[in-house]
Amino acid sequence: MTLRPSASHLAAALAGGLVVLVGLAAGGLLAPLRTGPPPTATPSPTLPPSPSPSPAFVDGASIGRPDAPLEIEIWADFQCPFCRLLSHGIEPDLVRTYAATGRARITFRDFAFLGQESLDAAVAARCAARQDAFWRYHDLLFASQQGENQGAFRREVLLSLAGFAGLDGPTFAACLDEPAVAAAVAAETAEGRRLGIDSTPTLRLVGPGGSELLRGLVGFDVIGATVERLARPAPGGASPAPSGGSPAPSGGSPTPNGSSPTATPDALTRRPRPGSGGELLAPRRHRRLSGTMPPMASTLRYLGHGTVLLDLGGLRILTDPLLRPRLGPLERQVPPLRPTDHAGVDVVLVSHLHHDHCDRPSIARLDGNPIVVGPPGTRRLLDRPPAVVELEPGGSHRVDGWRITATPAAHSGFRPPLGPRSVALGFLLDDGRRRIYVAGDTDLFPGMRALAPLDLALLPVWGWGPTLGPGHLDPVRAARALALLHPRRAIPVHWGTYWPRLVGRLAHRRLAAPAVAFVSAAREIAPQVELTPLRPGSAAVRLD
Repeated sequence: MTLRPSASHLAAALAGGLVVLVGLAAGGLLAPLRTGPPPTATPSPTLPPSPSPSPAFVDGASIGRPDAPLEIEIWADFQCPFCRLLSHGIEPDLVRTYAATGRARITFRDFAFLGQESLDAAVAARCAARQDAFWRYHDLLFASQQGENQGAFRREVLLSLAGFAGLDGPTFAACLDEPAVAAAVAAETAEGRRLGIDSTPTLRLVGPGGSELLRGLVGFDVIGATVERLARPAPGGASPAPSGGSPAPSGGSPTPNGSSPTATPDALTRRPRPGSGGELLAPRRHRRLSGTMPPMASTLRYLGHGTVLLDLGGLRILTDPLLRPRLGPLERQVPPLRPTDHAGVDVVLVSHLHHDHCDRPSIARLDGNPIVVGPPGTRRLLDRPPAVVELEPGGSHRVDGWRITATPAAHSGFRPPLGPRSVALGFLLDDGRRRIYVAGDTDLFPGMRALAPLDLALLPVWGWGPTLGPGHLDPVRAARALALLHPRRAIPVHWGTYWPRLVGRLAHRRLAAPAVAFVSAAREIAPQVELTPLRPGSAAVRLD
């Protein structure tokens, strides 16, 4: 028997959806559809970059002397926008400083995990290597990015790039069709996973002092410090076994182990704290226990939109929970969250009462009875037990040694269409050693200077949809905020997660653009700040 909804059920569903849609529009969430163009993240495919430096020793995907004392492996995906930033920014400096001087050998490694076009591009680069043109073709591929699996690396484009690089066309085309080349790419990706590679870009450095993984777009000074450390033999004269397994040989491909490439989130880290190496850790799922607890590492996980999970040495804080796959016209464009992704939350921070930051069904999903800290009106809106703390800007509340202070925010606090009308907040978390700023939704405002200096700033860099409305930070304005806040480290949020169904399926071409544009602007405006953009739903990153 087929069950059909009754007319009353349909009417109720339509009415509920209409209320959410009207609320999103009145709250400024549909304003992005009426304003300027999205940020530009990648150049035109026809615009070639400058060729990489060419030292004396170039062998396929390797640059440097074969007997160099240290190996620098660049594990990357040609569709990864952060890998493009590394290839056009840090990679030439690595070649000039280490490969050209004989101090290290640099080898590009395939971690082709973002889809079919990642595999096709990696195959094409290997075919170019057969004609001694790997690095030139490598540069052209990164300059041709247009989003994941959007046709930038379809066959005719790969052939066109081969012509631009001066390759023999028939030979190159025949190579593209060789199954053994694709198998070699898959084998190297599987070998990377065995070595502990789980995101791109990742640098793997192997030397007399051992091996180390640097995940993300780390600063050149961090790479240099790691090179110096690994260039020295380990104490006692014995070199420790490389972390994650033995290094792959510099020539040829690792032996396949039967694994197939699977998409995992990218992470980007610039200038992590000494010793951290931008390390990504599995999220710690726990409930606080009574009595004495051993010290715990502090970690952060970006779940998507404005939702961040902070584990601060035993205190688990969740910001602006939006845990559902859909909200009105918005659809989550990244893998859905599981209950274990947000289990054991102690404190919920609600920056303002808009539907996408104070989502009642999402807060109701949380286990236990976490404290909810938000602006006036939060208690009435949530209809929860008394474990709701309402703060005006400047007010504070202390939980387990952390003082949570409400800060101003340049953003509307009215929850459409019927209210309540309140204020929008940011939050400053301070335990006497660390200062963490959770900006919520805001635009630039002069009072940001009063929050400096900071250890960590969580800054919104976009919203959802193709354009951005008032009361928000865009990538450039978020970079300017860094100059006011003076954080040691910053993580962009409020990007790459939701897209309106009514606008079409263009999301995958634009979701990563705000983070890439933010990194580019921040390099110019606040180069001293560590940057750690994480893809929504990615693994946790260590904070100390």
